[in-house]
Amino acid sequence: MRSRALLSALVVVVVASCLLTSCSLKLPSQGDRYMLEERVVRHVKGADNKILVIPLSGEVTSSSESGIFSSEANMVEELGMQLDRARNDDDVKGVILSINSPGGEVTASEIIYHKISKFKKEKGIPVVVLMGNVAASGAYYISMAADEIVAHPSTITGSIGVISVFMNFKGLMDKIGVEAVTLKTGKMKDVGSSVRPMTEDEQEYINVILKEMYELFLDRVLSSRKELTRDQLLTLADGRVFTAKQALEAKLVDKIGFFDDAVSSVRRLANVESCSIVAYEWPWNRKYDVYSMMSPGAVDINLLKVNFGSLGASARPGFYYLWAH
Repeated sequence: MRSRALLSALVVVVVASCLLTSCSLKLPSQGDRYMLEERVVRHVKGADNKILVIPLSGEVTSSSESGIFSSEANMVEELGMQLDRARNDDDVKGVILSINSPGGEVTASEIIYHKISKFKKEKGIPVVVLMGNVAASGAYYISMAADEIVAHPSTITGSIGVISVFMNFKGLMDKIGVEAVTLKTGKMKDVGSSVRPMTEDEQEYINVILKEMYELFLDRVLSSRKELTRDQLLTLADGRVFTAKQALEAKLVDKIGFFDDAVSSVRRLANVESCSIVAYEWPWNRKYDVYSMMSPGAVDINLLKVNFGSLGASARPGFYYLWAH
């Protein structure tokens, strides 16, 4: 107790010093995968085999957020570090991806899908997705890399489609007397500009890009959901979300259940009888059970980290596999 009190006092002193002097303190970064510690979530006596639980929570992004002390790894980096560690552990016989996300960036979704697919091929073990509150759009895209998908009874999933939002402040600028002057080298250089309306040619140009990304999404779903034909998928892939029951009936998920059902699926696919459940975590970011690991990470405040979440994707230019609501 005394050592803990001393550590807390030291942290307070360091924080106060940094705030008063505007200094920047760099603590060990989550970018170092060797900082990851294995924690046993559920111990099975006499079992050397392990099932690894990896949480994917919040917006799917490759952008890192900055806290008071240091930058925090993004979803792409964190997943990569955990998969790298699991590659070197022969006792890991399967992975459960606990997903709670409305989706996010197109490219980040594709990178995570690729990382999981590559990991499965190299290590030869099953990956099962356990959907939490939301696993929509880019999160559903990522799920296509799994061998089986388990949705909670209250899960919202689907939202197969692409979105790109362009803000237009021309009317507001006219009212307050602000004029923007844009100099460009080509007519398409400022497509999506917020200071003027988009032309029909520009809308057509953007729609071509959206269609290409949409087709990629459809291909990923068809490669995973073997029971669906393209025509059947097109009736589902209009951006709508589905309840777990609706998704099961539409063959978008494999079963409805809970964590133990995901564990049973991994054991069956890996052909192993007994496994302990483990997770990787950083020393200053402990989670207490599989459901706390699935909780959204938009606001996470403690002595060593302050993260107020990221700017919503709808406010940033780009293309998104995102359930925008």
